[in-house]
Amino acid sequence: FAATRPSVRAPILGLLPGTVYRARVVASNRCGSAMGDVVAFETGPLPADLPAYTASGHSPSPGYLVISAGMDGLSLDNTGRVVWYHRFPGGPGLNFQAQPNGRYVARPPTETGAPPTWVELTPEGVVTRTLGCAHGLAPRMHDLLAESDGSYWVLCDEVRTVDLSAQGDSPRARVLGTAVQHRSATGD
Repeated sequence: FAATRPSVRAPILGLLPGTVYRARVVASNRCGSAMGDVVAFETGPLPADLPAYTASGHSPSPGYLVISAGMDGLSLDNTGRVVWYHRFPGGPGLNFQAQPNGRYVARPPTETGAPPTWVELTPEGVVTRTLGCAHGLAPRMHDLLAESDGSYWVLCDEVRTVDLSAQGDSPRARVLGTAVQHRSATGD
């Protein structure tokens, strides 16, 4: 990856738990390459309460499965091994999704009873922003799509007052529907 500052963090993802690794940073530019010292480190164990999965079948497709399970958002490889997780204080909600922009989104419950918003986080687990609906609408519990330009598509709950008297109901019935919103990177 491109380093634009004198100091950078280089995440190393998909490592096995409880394993000793050695890593070396190699920096290259048009003038050549420079190697850092070999650094040894050991990964910690997975939390004991993290769910375990197994995969079955023939010739599983390459790639990863991203799911919400209990308090965690998980990424599993095609054998069922947890290769990444992020623990949310109240859980990730019903949905935890990988996004085309390389990040993850979840809609964790709120403690205040306010409508939940989506949160976007990096593979390092850093929350980068919250994503919601315009015009005071509450985001639905599923389906948000974050684009690489910073914009996103989100489904929102919209309640309207509708005349249902022709169907034998109230002339001022409150009906819940879904609005689709496209929000720019600046929130417009």
